[in-house]
Amino acid sequence: MTAFENAKEFFAACEALEGWAGCKPYVAEGATFTAQSEPLAEVKTVAAYCDWMYGLATVTAPCAPYDLHASAYDEATRTAIFFATYHARHTGEGSPVPPTHQERIARPALA
Repeated sequence: MTAFENAKEFFAACEALEGWAGCKPYVAEGATFTAQSEPLAEVKTVAAYCDWMYGLATVTAPCAPYDLHASAYDEATRTAIFFATYHARHTGEGSPVPPTHQERIARPALA
């Protein structure tokens, strides 16, 4: 299996809500995780992320589909990228969450 095929299998297992048990065969031992997202700030391992994702998609926002728009692999950096839109509706504890759209600020046009 190529590295990109492995990454695709991992992505599919994670998005299919298999949790760490289903994702583990595609991940190196002790793999770390980082994100620039507040809810994931304390998640430090891929194992913890897989289980977080399982909880999000089975408790907080169950049955949420996604549309995969693109995927790519850079052999030089051994980096896989998946670009998708996740369609979720918060139905778990504390739901529904009101919309959080911020007001657009009118900015003057540049000359």
